[in-house]
Amino acid sequence: MHLVALPWFSSLSQRTGPAFGARRSSLPRRLAKLRLIMATFVMLGIGAGCPGRHGRALAPLDVIASPNAQAEADFRAAKQAWSQGQTDDAYQRFRAFVDVWPSDPLVPMAKLSLGQIELERGQHQNALAWFKGLEKSPDPAVSERARMYGAVARARLGEHLRALSDLTPLVGRTIVPEETALLLMTMAGSQEAVGDKLGALETLDRAERAQLSQAQRDQAQLAATRIIDALEAELELPRAYELLPRDGAPWPQVATRLLRARNEKGDIERVREIADDMREQGLTLDDELLSLVLRAERSSDADPEIVGAILPLSGRGREVGEAALRGIMLAAGVGSDADKPAHTPRIVFRDDEGDPEKAVAALNDLVSLHRVIAVIGPLSAASTPEVAARARTLGIPLITLNAADAESKAQAPVFRLAATPREEAQALTDFALSKGARKFALLCPAGGYCDIMRSAFEKSLASKGATLLPSVSYPATQTSFVKEAAMVEKLQPDAVIIADAAPRVALIAPALNVQGLFADPTTKPAMGRAIPFLITSVGFDASLKQTSRRSLQGAIFATSFDPDAAQAFVEAYRAQWSTDPNLFSALGHDAYRIIQAGLRTGASTREHLGHALLQAEANDAVGASAGFTPQGTPKRAVRLEKLEGQAFVPAIPNG
Repeated sequence: MHLVALPWFSSLSQRTGPAFGARRSSLPRRLAKLRLIMATFVMLGIGAGCPGRHGRALAPLDVIASPNAQAEADFRAAKQAWSQGQTDDAYQRFRAFVDVWPSDPLVPMAKLSLGQIELERGQHQNALAWFKGLEKSPDPAVSERARMYGAVARARLGEHLRALSDLTPLVGRTIVPEETALLLMTMAGSQEAVGDKLGALETLDRAERAQLSQAQRDQAQLAATRIIDALEAELELPRAYELLPRDGAPWPQVATRLLRARNEKGDIERVREIADDMREQGLTLDDELLSLVLRAERSSDADPEIVGAILPLSGRGREVGEAALRGIMLAAGVGSDADKPAHTPRIVFRDDEGDPEKAVAALNDLVSLHRVIAVIGPLSAASTPEVAARARTLGIPLITLNAADAESKAQAPVFRLAATPREEAQALTDFALSKGARKFALLCPAGGYCDIMRSAFEKSLASKGATLLPSVSYPATQTSFVKEAAMVEKLQPDAVIIADAAPRVALIAPALNVQGLFADPTTKPAMGRAIPFLITSVGFDASLKQTSRRSLQGAIFATSFDPDAAQAFVEAYRAQWSTDPNLFSALGHDAYRIIQAGLRTGASTREHLGHALLQAEANDAVGASAGFTPQGTPKRAVRLEKLEGQAFVPAIPNG
């Protein structure tokens, strides 16, 4: 009989896309039943394996002959045309044979050949029609092959469960390599199509072990690799790792991919276990895997004398990254000739360019290669959530320098030093509420910042039963605020919030004064009205005490860093870097100092340091917060300062 190598896989692959996937949810019960049937065949000894050991081999077809010499010659001529690639001619000859010799013993063979040619042509429905007509043949050599090739046609038509039901009893019974390859590869494709990826890998493993040609085994290996690469990392990949035979061909590929996946997740213990399992199987780890294993083994050890930093030192965020790094280096005594006290770890920094992927890679590098005990950063809002998640996985203390991860519940050992808009709004409104304010007006430039602050104040006030009146916004380039001040006055607020930069705050305050609104009850005119002026942190600038002290007397400012309140730090920073520090300089400095305070408790591991940081406080913090709450947030999100005379003073005594 003529057997052909069929392009089974490409056609099956076309039936495993979204259209089929959308129907998978209806299959679990049928699939479970099918796997039970397959298991039963194995238990009965009919499962896959060598013929003669697990079941009767399929009877050969070549023993069938015709008593009619002319019929035999016609059949041989059709077969020869097919073997020479003359498919159309062969098809016509086989059809003629069936018509001319309808009772000849070779007719079933001719019909099988016609069905196979239809399979080659991609006419799977026509092929199935030929095979179905032979499934009840009294000759098992014909009927069983009709069922096998019919199952191939069904698989290509998308009837994968029926195909698997027909093919499973034939596993281990084929002798001809081409039939074995067709059977196993079709089964694997259908198993994958119904979502049984593990079953498909087991079948492909059987194909790689079978007595097939090298090309056929290579085809099976490629199919297995494709399935393994598509396994879902959290559930499917570990399941394949545990259930596949470890002496089979797919398991090493599964183990290799799982090792890489667990390394990316920072699951150090699992990386070691997988490496040990692979070694027990006699597998040699290549240089890349050996490097991952060695790094994993180093990752659990921390050096309390090294702290890492992840900052944008190139690209758009370079200036703020450099400011933060200078603050860190000043705190660490870098460049100073003075003797360093105990627990002054050195700094290893990495440039993430503000890119999340590079930031995560930087964290992995700091943890595994440099064995840092804690990390400061990142600064980029885009990078912070991913780096924070990775730090939680690795169990390394991380002090972030922006509020990007604030929406997720704090999980040790990740800490946040920067204030969120909500925390800033809460501090300002709590102060005004304590003075009796219930209705708040908001002035801000139209745009993203205004939207963020409006939302923050709305949530803060709603939780206290107070009201945010309709906000008054304006173009960011505006310099005259007469109309806006009049709109605010008509709202009759108990307090006014100005969420804008210092130069426009200096212009808005006099306009409010003209409308009879003042922040200081002691300096307002008789016809004026005193209400709290609440200025967000972007509006704080020490120069306002000189330029706008009259119009802003009594105003309450939120600030995360006041240079006048940290003169020693400012002078040391200027002396070392010949420039003034900013908020990011202060955040970097304080993050290092808090880590230093944690190390002074005797913490020498990452876990112990993470616990110590919940209690540690920096004695010389220059920003708003010297430590953290039990939730890992800043103990004091912002300072509230009041413009009084020519100075900014604490709005809340000892606050």
